[in-house]
Parts: sequence; structure tokens; C-alpha cells
Amino acid sequence: MIGLRHTGIYVKNLEEMIYFYRELFDLKVVVRQQEKGVYTDTIFNERNVDIQVCKLEFKNRTMIELIQFAHTDALPDWSEKIYRCGKMHIAVTVDSAMEIYHKLKERNCVVLSEPCDSPDGKARVFFARDPEGNYLELVEEL
Repeated sequence: MIGLRHTGIYVKNLEEMIYFYRELFDLKVVVRQQEKGVYTDTIFNERNVDIQVCKLEFKNRTMIELIQFAHTDALPDWSEKIYRCGKMHIAVTVDSAMEIYHKLKERNCVVLSEPCDSPDGKARVFFARDPEGNYLELVEEL
């Protein structure tokens, strides 16, 4: 094993989510493409998959991959598929939890609490939600 490559998030509004993640974390767009055809149908185990993909890269080269189905009115059954929406969170290491906290508040994002120090004193942490409701754990190492 080499390490974590990316976290994939299925989104409704790709442009809004690209802007949100790129601006909040100062990420670089490294891939922006449409994916469809035999390969995409095969890996999703579906027919006629047509998605827009944007990969945003952190300084350490890990990525967030945002994926939007081209025809949101014709989405497949999400209940037992790999692309099912579910409760999860993305943990991101940041330089300053308080700075990110204020950026999220300025964007009217739901923030669950102010940053607080972990019991072991090793991190300052808080949870928030992105514009589509996905949970983010923001962690400043102390």
C-alpha cells in the first residue's frame, strides 16, 4: 500500500462544489473531464453511465474527486450501489482551524461548533457541512 489517493463525493451541482472546495482549501484542479463508455459502465457495473469528474489536489498530492451524473433526472437506484449517498465525513488537515472556521461561517455553511482542542492536546477540531450537506472534519495539528 502506498497511501490514500482521493476521496470521491457524488454531487448535484458540480460547479458550486468545485468553487467551494477550491476556494476553501486553495486546491488545484488537476482533472476535469467527462467519463462515459465501456470503461465507466464496467467499473460502475451500470449501463450508459455519463459523469462529469473534477479532481482537486492538495499540496500533499491527495485529492478530492467530485462526480456529477450528467442526467440527474435519470439517476440509477442508489440504495445498494457504490455511488450511494450515505453518512460519512472527510477529514482535512488545515494550518488554522479558526481561519477555516471563519471562512465557512462567511459562506453561511453549517458549522457544528467552534474549533476545540482534543483531550490529548494534539489537535484543534470542528465539524462543518459543505453546501450539499457533506460532513467535513477540520483538524489543526497542535
